Amino acid sequence: MTDEATLLALARGDDEAWPVYADWLEARGDEDRAAVVRLHRRLAAMALADDLAIVVARELLELAAGLPRAWLAQLATPGVIGTCWGARDASNGVYVIAFRADGTIGFRQGTPDDGDIDEMATDALGDGTWMQIGHALTFSIQNIDARTEDYSRHDGVVFGDRMRGIASDINGGFWSWGLAPTDPANAFGPLPELPETPIDSDRSTTIAHDALPERRWA
Repeated sequence: MTDEATLLALARGDDEAWPVYADWLEARGDEDRAAVVRLHRRLAAMALADDLAIVVARELLELAAGLPRAWLAQLATPGVIGTCWGARDASNGVYVIAFRADGTIGFRQGTPDDGDIDEMATDALGDGTWMQIGHALTFSIQNIDARTEDYSRHDGVVFGDRMRGIASDINGGFWSWGLAPTDPANAFGPLPELPETPIDSDRSTTIAHDALPERRWA
């Protein structure tokens, strides 16, 4: 009898083996993980520019929230672990996010011409958590004044060298966002001179959604 580790290893190396793995899980009564695998593969067949991809990603993230993080992490190939991404915000400032191996993020925001990096770092350093399931990605940025609380939550997709998605904050704001890779040194060094795009929107996104959930990962 084929064991789960073998099936998962086969699926990670051959896309045609994913449905076999999902069917195997379902046959053993593990319907939630089977559904996650199927959504994972549905999302993989989409494209970054497809707004429906973000809807599918959020459905996947919701369904997966109660499942073991170690298993979910095996669906992320390639993963964003150890990478750093950045963008301009709606005010033409810059922010960068580093995805750490322990499931936390490092967050910095400011403008490249602040002149006083030390002052900027004190005011705009932040932390948070992240989780990736295949092309689906979620991360939170904690309230700088209360590090145990999330200030904003972001759900989206990552395809190659671009991320995009939707976000909400504790003040009720909603917006779309996009990120591109940058040097990991930017997580702690001077803010980078990023190109004009991608950029966060300065208005509510048109993607249909409810408020981002209070999601936690085991």
